[in-house]
Amino acid sequence: MTLSDARIVDRIEEVAGRANWVRVVFADGDAMEVPLGAWVDAGARVGGALHPSVEVVLARAAAVERAKDAARAYLRARPRTRAQVLAHLARRRVDEAVAREAVEALEEAGVLDDAAYAQLYTETQGQRMSRRELTWRLRRSGVARADVDAALADGPEGRARERAAALRVARAYMRKHASKPEGLRERLGAHLQRKGFPVPLILEILREFDLGGDEPFS
Repeated sequence: MTLSDARIVDRIEEVAGRANWVRVVFADGDAMEVPLGAWVDAGARVGGALHPSVEVVLARAAAVERAKDAARAYLRARPRTRAQVLAHLARRRVDEAVAREAVEALEEAGVLDDAAYAQLYTETQGQRMSRRELTWRLRRSGVARADVDAALADGPEGRARERAAALRVARAYMRKHASKPEGLRERLGAHLQRKGFPVPLILEILREFDLGGDEPFS
């Protein structure tokens, strides 16, 4: 590409409904919308020549900014993980490299944080799930093992939360099956096992409900 390939910038205009964006109008009548910051960083000016290589840079900056806008809109409903945002952008047919650049920018800005997501998910959902189920769900959402382990770090608070979750699940099961008391102990124990609760905790819950027995479940 040579200087002769450059196009002359005729004027720049505001973009309705998009603060901090400008429409760059060329002398040939063509136009492109770009983030104002990218335009300033490019050192471009009205009346000057804009080299095609600079146009490529501006187009990339615009694509990344649009991807960030799409990600922010997706995040408004509730917190999401990096993997979930990337999958959302892929469904919108955003170029993979552009999507990753947008996600990395959101992570740097603190808008997207898998560790914080794991912590919040544990705090809000931990009252109804076992540690094993929480781990499975977080990993399925794309949270790294280290972030999952940090959110579920063993300690008094974590153990109390899991015990409360087991009690909640057990009470719901017993209410539903109160009319069929025969074999309730075994059925409840198996149900709690399927939910991922450890055997020692299951036995403790069964004793609390006066269902007796100490042998583990198969």
